[in-house]
Amino acid sequence: MAKIKVTDTLEFPDIQVILEVAKDIDEVWELLIDSFKSDPRDLERNACANKLIELNNMRRPEIIQELDKEQAELKEVLRGISRRYGRRIEILRRQKDIIGIVAKMIRLIKDGEEEGIKVFASLERLHDFLGLRFVAQTGEKDTPESQKMCYEIMNEILTYLVVKKSHTLECLSVCQKKREFEGILVPEKSLILPIFKDNVKDYVKWIKPTKYQSLHAVPKNPNKREIEIQVRTEEMDIRAIYDEETGHDRHDAVRYDGIEIPVDLTKVNIRGFKYIDENHIYDRVGLVKSIDPLTLLD
Repeated sequence: MAKIKVTDTLEFPDIQVILEVAKDIDEVWELLIDSFKSDPRDLERNACANKLIELNNMRRPEIIQELDKEQAELKEVLRGISRRYGRRIEILRRQKDIIGIVAKMIRLIKDGEEEGIKVFASLERLHDFLGLRFVAQTGEKDTPESQKMCYEIMNEILTYLVVKKSHTLECLSVCQKKREFEGILVPEKSLILPIFKDNVKDYVKWIKPTKYQSLHAVPKNPNKREIEIQVRTEEMDIRAIYDEETGHDRHDAVRYDGIEIPVDLTKVNIRGFKYIDENHIYDRVGLVKSIDPLTLLD
């Protein structure tokens, strides 16, 4: 397999070779980082290496413990909303897998090139390595009330993190193009608090062409650790995962937002992995959960 051509001046290493050579997931990260640092004069490749080093540091056990604590705190914060609506709120803690990270880096660099943005700045848009997803168990079909609950959850989370935990919020933008799909409820207006309107990607109101709906925000704690917060209803979650055209379970194992990573997961023999099918490999059972191909379980 050849290297992955990203731009005219930047190629990514052959991920298949790294996956087949590595003994464990830590060595996958090490080999990938080293492959980018092979030429100190290549500033673009070194920018990729530095981003991977930054993300790899976020895999440390103390960071996961910090995330666990934050998850527990937010669970208590949202208890009132859950009682008021009489609906359960599911919280999913996840870490993006290594293939997903590589694909996301490629997509950001390609998008940046089209916008005239350099590799360094493009990689700064990678905010979703660690995430907490909040799913309001509101039933299979959305209603104005269930979507209102979704907005209230995000507003409550951000208010708590900013006021009580001294988090700052990334400025985020979303294409505000009105779209309608048969059978999918789109609210007449966004219910994000005005103070947070520049800090939330409101895909509930401004639904993606793929029919994807969710609320996204990226709080950053005083130690500069970022985490992506996603909030959605049960219908939005089901559609995101199982939709025949766009759901994660319908993508093959080496795709991410249209970017294909040429790997054969059946040939991966990494300690701690369990091969399930062509779409899933599981690593480090007991640590984290993700819906991505190289995934970590609760």
